[in-house]
Amino acid sequence: MTKKKKPVTPNPWIEPPTLMENLGEFDTSPFSLTNRPWPIASNHYTLDDNPLDMDWSPFGRIWLFPPQGNDAKPYMQKLVEHGNGIALLPNRTETQIFTEFVWQGADAALFIKSRLTFFHPDGEMAKGQTGTGSVLVAYGDYNVAALRDCGIQGCFIDLRQSQHQIIQAA
Repeated sequence: MTKKKKPVTPNPWIEPPTLMENLGEFDTSPFSLTNRPWPIASNHYTLDDNPLDMDWSPFGRIWLFPPQGNDAKPYMQKLVEHGNGIALLPNRTETQIFTEFVWQGADAALFIKSRLTFFHPDGEMAKGQTGTGSVLVAYGDYNVAALRDCGIQGCFIDLRQSQHQIIQAA
């Protein structure tokens, strides 16, 4: 018996507007909710638009809050290939997604000092903070500078200058 894969669903949360104000203007959000209480980018695409089938080259600067878990992989791969944007991820550094698309693919990361409080799709603030910390991940020089200079408290790492390396188990 084969296990049926559940369909990808949009994040049930909306990014805090104060977070977005610190990061500047984005051209495109390729994984967005259909109805948002405030814009995150000039152009929003939803699952109904099949963003993974689109050519991202004309998208400009991308904001990506990808689906959770393994469903994030194809979106993160497209962002790495596009090379111009910022992604918001859980700071679960041990995951395959983090290894492939942050440690081995990103230009910089900003580990946010405190946990974020997200919003519901209707614009109402959630009653509590997330269950894990968050990290902003930059691709491209402009986005590295944006993270470094955004004023969000946390630990900024320029991965282009880091001496980190991935060590594979024997």
